[in-house]
This record gives sequence, structure tokens and C-alpha cells, in this order.
Amino acid sequence: MQAQYIFDPRVGIFLYQNAVPNPGEIIEQLESTIGNSTTGRYKWSQATVGNLETINSYRECFDCKINASLADNAPDDFFGIKSVYENTVKPLKECLYDYESMELEISLNLMQIMVFRILQQYLL
Repeated sequence: MQAQYIFDPRVGIFLYQNAVPNPGEIIEQLESTIGNSTTGRYKWSQATVGNLETINSYRECFDCKINASLADNAPDDFFGIKSVYENTVKPLKECLYDYESMELEISLNLMQIMVFRILQQYLL
């Protein structure tokens, strides 16, 4: 992981590069795990905005939302979801903890759910 301020540090924009190792493999594993699934939360679903509204003019794509509980309790057919989740969340948490440690005296506690999104045109 490479971390650096963008522009002036007082602006507060901090960039983490190469934080998630082998992102292509994660995408391939996610696609091979849920692919054309129609099973509950383990599938590509129309992305929503705000109050779970579908507004294609704003966000025309599909996504798969995964949290720790969904990953840990995935049925056998979707066992790959757990490693997709872990291989994504672990390095992102390292970035989060690094950012929190910068004498900012804050705790962000942001890791509630991971959203994997794919543009609709790639599903057609």
C-alpha cells in the first residue's frame, strides 16, 4: 500500500494506491460466484439511490451489497463470497486504520457494507 497526500496536506485529501492486491482476481471470483444467480442477496441487483429508489438517469447499473453477516452465512453455492469480502475488506480496513492514526483523533467506523457495482452495459 502506498499512501500520500494529494496537493496541500491542509486540504485533507489522502490517496491510498495499490491497497487491494490483485483486484482483477477479486472481480473474477465475484463474477464466478454470483454470475447469473437469482438467489436472494447473492446476485446482481438493480442499484438504488436515496430511499432505495431506482433512478436510471442517475445510476444505471447493478450492484451486489455484501456485509460480514452475508459473507459469513453464505450458502455452500456461494462460498466464494466470503473470500471476496475478506480480500476486499481487510486491506481497506488497513487504510482506514492508517488514516485514523494520523493524529486526527477520530474514529471513522465506516465498514458496514461493501458494494460491488457493475455497469449495466457489461451485463447485456
